[in-house]
Amino acid sequence: MLTFTDVLKKAGLDPKKVKLIRHSLTHKKFKECYEKGFLYEYTCHQKMTDVRELDTKVKPMKQVEGLEHGLNLPKHMAEHIYMFSGPTVNVKMETVPEMFSDITDWFGTDVKIVEETEDKLIVRVNCNEKAMRYWALQYGPSVEILEPESLRNQLIADMKDMLKRYRD
Repeated sequence: MLTFTDVLKKAGLDPKKVKLIRHSLTHKKFKECYEKGFLYEYTCHQKMTDVRELDTKVKPMKQVEGLEHGLNLPKHMAEHIYMFSGPTVNVKMETVPEMFSDITDWFGTDVKIVEETEDKLIVRVNCNEKAMRYWALQYGPSVEILEPESLRNQLIADMKDMLKRYRD
Protein backbone atom coordinates (compact mmCIF):
# COMPACT_ATOMS: atom_id res chain seq x y z
CA MET A 1 0.00 0.00 0.00
CA LEU A 2 1.29 3.45 -0.94
CA THR A 3 1.30 6.15 1.69
CA PHE A 4 0.79 9.81 0.86
CA THR A 5 4.49 10.37 1.61
CA ASP A 6 5.38 7.69 -0.96
CA VAL A 7 3.24 9.43 -3.57
CA LEU A 8 4.90 12.79 -2.86
CA LYS A 9 8.37 11.26 -3.10
CA LYS A 10 7.53 9.53 -6.40
CA ALA A 11 6.31 12.91 -7.71
CA GLY A 12 9.71 14.38 -6.84
CA LEU A 13 8.41 16.42 -3.88
CA ASP A 14 9.98 16.65 -0.46
CA PRO A 15 7.22 15.61 2.01
CA LYS A 16 8.74 17.89 4.67
CA LYS A 17 8.10 20.90 2.42
CA VAL A 18 4.47 20.05 1.65
CA LYS A 19 1.78 21.59 3.79
CA LEU A 20 -1.60 19.88 3.74
CA ILE A 21 -4.70 21.82 4.61
CA ARG A 22 -7.65 19.55 5.33
CA HIS A 23 -10.43 22.05 5.97
CA SER A 24 -12.59 24.23 3.77
CA LEU A 25 -11.00 27.40 2.45
CA THR A 26 -12.47 30.40 0.75
CA HIS A 27 -11.42 30.85 -2.87
CA LYS A 28 -9.10 33.67 -1.83
CA LYS A 29 -7.39 31.55 0.84
CA PHE A 30 -7.19 28.64 -1.63
CA LYS A 31 -5.31 30.87 -4.11
CA GLU A 32 -3.03 32.13 -1.34
CA CYS A 33 -2.05 28.54 -0.52
CA TYR A 34 -1.11 27.87 -4.13
CA GLU A 35 0.79 31.15 -4.42
CA LYS A 36 2.83 30.13 -1.38
CA GLY A 37 3.47 26.70 -2.88
CA PHE A 38 1.26 24.68 -0.55
CA LEU A 39 -0.76 21.71 -1.72
CA TYR A 40 -4.42 21.72 -0.89
CA GLU A 41 -6.22 18.47 -0.23
CA TYR A 42 -9.92 18.64 -0.95
CA THR A 43 -12.17 17.16 1.68
CA CYS A 44 -13.89 14.28 -0.05
CA HIS A 45 -16.60 12.04 1.30
CA GLN A 46 -16.22 9.28 -1.27
CA LYS A 47 -14.66 5.92 -0.62
CA MET A 48 -11.84 5.14 -3.02
CA THR A 49 -11.40 1.53 -4.05
CA ASP A 50 -8.89 -0.24 -6.25
CA VAL A 51 -6.20 2.45 -5.86
CA ARG A 52 -2.98 1.26 -7.41
CA GLU A 53 0.22 2.55 -8.92
CA LEU A 54 0.32 2.37 -12.72
CA ASP A 55 3.32 1.25 -14.74
CA THR A 56 2.93 4.23 -17.09
CA LYS A 57 5.97 6.46 -17.01
CA VAL A 58 5.43 10.14 -16.29
CA LYS A 59 6.25 12.40 -19.22
CA PRO A 60 8.95 14.94 -18.33
CA MET A 61 7.43 18.38 -17.72
CA LYS A 62 9.47 19.94 -20.53
CA GLN A 63 7.71 17.61 -22.99
CA VAL A 64 4.20 18.67 -21.87
CA GLU A 65 2.64 21.30 -24.11
CA GLY A 66 2.49 24.59 -22.25
CA LEU A 67 4.96 23.51 -19.55
CA GLU A 68 8.15 23.69 -21.60
CA HIS A 69 9.43 26.48 -19.33
CA GLY A 70 8.04 25.07 -16.07
CA LEU A 71 4.79 25.52 -14.21
CA ASN A 72 3.65 28.93 -13.03
CA LEU A 73 1.08 27.64 -10.56
CA PRO A 74 -0.65 30.94 -9.71
CA LYS A 75 -1.07 31.68 -13.44
CA HIS A 76 -2.27 28.14 -14.12
CA MET A 77 -4.81 28.32 -11.28
CA ALA A 78 -6.11 31.69 -12.48
CA GLU A 79 -6.57 30.33 -16.01
CA HIS A 80 -8.12 27.02 -14.92
CA ILE A 81 -10.88 27.98 -12.50
CA TYR A 82 -13.14 25.10 -11.47
CA MET A 83 -10.14 22.86 -12.25
CA PHE A 84 -11.05 22.35 -15.92
CA SER A 85 -8.15 21.20 -18.06
CA GLY A 86 -7.37 22.25 -21.59
CA PRO A 87 -6.12 25.32 -23.38
CA THR A 88 -6.91 28.85 -22.31
CA VAL A 89 -8.62 31.48 -24.44
CA ASN A 90 -8.63 35.24 -24.24
CA VAL A 91 -12.04 36.35 -22.97
CA LYS A 92 -13.42 39.86 -23.29
CA MET A 93 -16.31 40.73 -20.99
CA GLU A 94 -18.37 43.71 -19.96
CA THR A 95 -19.29 44.16 -16.33
CA VAL A 96 -19.94 46.76 -13.67
CA PRO A 97 -17.06 48.34 -11.73
CA GLU A 98 -18.28 46.73 -8.50
CA MET A 99 -17.37 43.30 -9.95
CA PHE A 100 -13.67 44.11 -10.35
CA SER A 101 -12.62 42.69 -6.95
CA ASP A 102 -14.51 39.45 -7.70
CA ILE A 103 -12.84 39.22 -11.09
CA THR A 104 -9.36 39.68 -9.63
CA ASP A 105 -10.18 37.16 -6.88
CA TRP A 106 -11.03 34.59 -9.56
CA PHE A 107 -8.53 35.45 -12.32
CA GLY A 108 -5.60 36.98 -10.48
CA THR A 109 -3.82 40.21 -11.26
CA ASP A 110 -3.38 39.58 -15.00
CA VAL A 111 -6.78 41.14 -15.72
CA LYS A 112 -6.49 43.74 -18.49
CA ILE A 113 -8.86 46.72 -18.34
CA VAL A 114 -9.84 47.59 -21.92
CA GLU A 115 -12.37 50.33 -21.19
CA GLU A 116 -13.62 51.95 -18.02
CA THR A 117 -16.48 54.37 -17.42
CA GLU A 118 -18.43 55.25 -14.29
CA ASP A 119 -20.95 52.45 -14.83
CA LYS A 120 -19.17 50.00 -17.17
CA LEU A 121 -15.95 48.04 -17.22
CA ILE A 122 -14.64 46.01 -20.15
CA VAL A 123 -11.86 43.59 -19.25
CA ARG A 124 -9.85 40.76 -20.79
CA VAL A 125 -8.80 37.63 -18.94
CA ASN A 126 -7.19 34.36 -19.99
CA CYS A 127 -9.22 31.36 -18.92
CA ASN A 128 -10.22 27.86 -19.91
CA GLU A 129 -13.29 28.23 -22.14
CA LYS A 130 -15.28 25.46 -20.42
CA ALA A 131 -14.62 26.97 -17.00
CA MET A 132 -15.50 30.46 -18.20
CA ARG A 133 -18.86 29.14 -19.44
CA TYR A 134 -19.84 28.12 -15.91
CA TRP A 135 -18.32 31.21 -14.33
CA ALA A 136 -20.32 33.46 -16.69
CA LEU A 137 -23.52 31.57 -15.89
CA GLN A 138 -22.80 32.02 -12.19
CA TYR A 139 -22.23 35.77 -12.54
CA GLY A 140 -24.70 36.24 -15.43
CA PRO A 141 -26.64 39.18 -13.97
CA SER A 142 -23.39 41.17 -13.67
CA VAL A 143 -21.35 40.16 -16.73
CA GLU A 144 -21.71 39.84 -20.48
CA ILE A 145 -19.19 37.80 -22.46
CA LEU A 146 -18.25 39.67 -25.63
CA GLU A 147 -15.52 37.37 -26.97
CA PRO A 148 -14.78 34.69 -28.04
CA GLU A 149 -17.88 34.33 -30.17
CA SER A 150 -17.99 30.56 -29.62
CA LEU A 151 -18.33 31.08 -25.85
CA ARG A 152 -20.90 33.85 -26.28
CA ASN A 153 -22.98 31.59 -28.56
CA GLN A 154 -22.74 28.70 -26.08
CA LEU A 155 -23.98 30.96 -23.29
CA ILE A 156 -26.89 32.17 -25.43
CA ALA A 157 -27.86 28.54 -26.11
CA ASP A 158 -27.53 27.72 -22.38
CA MET A 159 -29.76 30.62 -21.41
CA LYS A 160 -32.39 29.75 -24.03
CA ASP A 161 -32.44 26.20 -22.68
CA MET A 162 -32.74 27.51 -19.11
CA LEU A 163 -35.57 29.83 -20.10
CA LYS A 164 -37.50 26.89 -21.58
CA ARG A 165 -37.13 25.02 -18.29
CA TYR A 166 -38.32 27.91 -16.15
CA ARG A 167 -41.28 29.06 -18.26
CA ASP A 168 -44.72 28.52 -16.76
